[in-house]
Order: sequence, then C-alpha cells, then structure tokens
Amino acid sequence: MGGEARALHIEDELYRTDIEVIESLRYRGDHESLKKAYDSEMLPYDKVKEEFFQGYRSLYGRIVDAVESVLGDNAAAYAQLFLGRLMFLYFLQRKGWLKGDRSFINKIKDYLELNRLFYDSLNRKNCEEGILSERFLV
Repeated sequence: MGGEARALHIEDELYRTDIEVIESLRYRGDHESLKKAYDSEMLPYDKVKEEFFQGYRSLYGRIVDAVESVLGDNAAAYAQLFLGRLMFLYFLQRKGWLKGDRSFINKIKDYLELNRLFYDSLNRKNCEEGILSERFLV
C-alpha cells in the first residue's frame, strides 16, 4: 500500500451527513480494522438514506395532520407538494444558488416568507420578475 497523502481543504459549511462520511474515513490504526470498517461502515449511504426517509415520512405525516382540518382530502397532496418544494430549495441551497448562502433555509423567518419564495419567485417563468432577483439569487 503506497500512495500519496493529501490534505482536504474544506471551505464550505459542512452538513451533518458530510461530517458522518468524513468521520467514517478515519484511519483505524491497523490494516484489519481498516478493512473491517471499509466493509461495514465507510461511506454510510444506506444509513443516511434510511434516516432521511424515516425523517421525511415523519414530517410528511405531521404536515398532513396539521393541515387536514383545513384542506381535507387535499392534505396529503399539499404535504407532498410542500416537501417537494422544500427539497428543491435544499438542492438550490446546497449548490450555493440562493445568494451563495448555504444556510439560507435556516434564515427564512416564517411561512409568509417561504410562501413568497415559493409562489412569487420560483413559480415565475423568469425569476428576475419575482423577489428571487432582489433577495434570493446569487
């Protein structure tokens, strides 16, 4: 086993999943421990995927419960649409396309601001027409 050691420079904010993946790559001290860790826990994508879907299902259920009295039979469709839009925002944030701020979603003040982003910006044919150009885009 030869090779070159290189330093990893991390300039962006790390997400919890990034930290878990980096931690899983930690050298264990001997070849056997390293091989065992590689086979069982390095790059824990299955674990992350399962945690994500459990959290998503839980949040979906909470949203349906919260809006069911108002939306009735449309509550499930609303929850699915809302979470889809939120996932899209997360994707934009992760790419740095929301004013270059990788903590953008955490800074949304309330549901009114979130709705303005969803309905007055992202749903426009040309985002420059909406508030995205003023406040949200890079």
